[in-house]
Amino acid sequence: MKQFRLLVLAMVSAACLFGCRQTPQVFVINGEIANVKEGRIYLKKFRNKMFFDTDTAEVRDGKFTFTGSVDQPLLYGLAVDGMDYPDMFFLENTTLTVRMDGTGKAFTAEGSPANDIFQANTAASREESFNIDSLVSLHPASPAAAFYLYRYFTYQLTLDELKAVRAKLSPALDSSPYVTDLDAIIGQLEQVQIGQTAPEFTLPDTAGNPVALSAFRGNYVLLDFWASWCPPCRRENPSLVKVYNEYKNRNFTIVGISLDYSKEHWLKGIADDHLTWTHVSDLNYWDSEIPSLYGVRGIPANVLLDPEGVIIAKNITGDKLPETLDNFLNTAIRDAVALQMETYPKSTLKDLYKSFFQDEFGPGHIVSDTAAAGNYIRREMESFTDAAGKACEPLGWKHNFYRVNLSVLKKGEVPYEVYFDAFIRSVNGINPMPVEEWRKEWSHIETVIRSMNLNLPDYDADKAEIDKRLSQGNYTGHHSAGYEEAYAPHYRIVSRALFEEKIAPLL
Repeated sequence: MKQFRLLVLAMVSAACLFGCRQTPQVFVINGEIANVKEGRIYLKKFRNKMFFDTDTAEVRDGKFTFTGSVDQPLLYGLAVDGMDYPDMFFLENTTLTVRMDGTGKAFTAEGSPANDIFQANTAASREESFNIDSLVSLHPASPAAAFYLYRYFTYQLTLDELKAVRAKLSPALDSSPYVTDLDAIIGQLEQVQIGQTAPEFTLPDTAGNPVALSAFRGNYVLLDFWASWCPPCRRENPSLVKVYNEYKNRNFTIVGISLDYSKEHWLKGIADDHLTWTHVSDLNYWDSEIPSLYGVRGIPANVLLDPEGVIIAKNITGDKLPETLDNFLNTAIRDAVALQMETYPKSTLKDLYKSFFQDEFGPGHIVSDTAAAGNYIRREMESFTDAAGKACEPLGWKHNFYRVNLSVLKKGEVPYEVYFDAFIRSVNGINPMPVEEWRKEWSHIETVIRSMNLNLPDYDADKAEIDKRLSQGNYTGHHSAGYEEAYAPHYRIVSRALFEEKIAPLL
């Protein structure tokens, strides 16, 4: 009996040894490097578009060896000093034979099924004609196929296309970091589609001061994801500079969100490329939370927001950006004009002009004597029984300011102290653009109004009068006699911020 037990134990041990040889739990990398006889070589692990050192080995007579284990096939890299980027390959628990030249120009790795698929598609994956759907369909259980989808196509496919290809991956890959990260990206992309409100964030600017996205509400905002180390970003910057200079006084701005890791390089890139808009960064490279928040996986990338913070376009560059801006800005102008004509159909070009210039400049005068301003409001309230028009309405197309009808005082809807304080603070907070800049802006607005074919009375005469006043450096204007007679306007102008904070909650 004892001999029988020993025989069984020996058979089990032999079977175990045989099984271990069939499914090795370690990897061995046997490498040769052509241009390096002696030195060090670094084994690097890929994570989030970056490589991190995990091991080093000595190169002796042009040869090196690494041993270890991995939980599953993953992308790694090999590099020697002087290489800008590691040679990439898939590592799994097998014996691999590597040949490289130490310059990044020649590299082969044999012995890994996952790597065979990876290297077979390395060159093709960079071509525009590469079909990731075909690769995943052909190799649904390959971590290399999952990697290509995650690494290169989360920003090339539409959300629906990305989800469709993702669905073809084998459930056996669900624990792969490339698949879990891919699923997280898809989930985030679902939150930042066109028509959705842009996620709020706060990042430090170049001086270290916190800047919140919400501070730009009321403007069209281009969130520009870039980095000083990104050549395509730098090539795109001259186009952005041109667009910014052309549209910066038209309710448009840019917020540069950098994926830099060096503040020195970041600031130099801003200065060298003459990027005069707001810039923010946490200098965390691809580990920055904000690109992830917006599902950004490649740069340059951008997201265009409307004045309410809603996403209205994504990844528009070159000539398409000014075309897109013109479309949205002109639509906003037309909507503002249409609303005024619907509310006050007897408006003329003078009355439209007044709405637009008040939206840009706020109250058309500076109050130096607040007591006199208060007395004027009280006398005006005594001069009418009921003011026509809406209780409150946004001005122009930017909606920087609101007209607030004095009727809200007569009806007791807003306390006089609240109304007057908001008015005075709005007056004294004005920082108007130069009249010459406004003259150019009005010229564009007038062109849009003319294209609407509204058949406004005395159009040419009104235009000539406005143009003459602007040429003399005077941006103010008055309502037409017809408007005064029809609507007897009685209002004061309050900034949007103060209106929303102090007055709107009371109405």
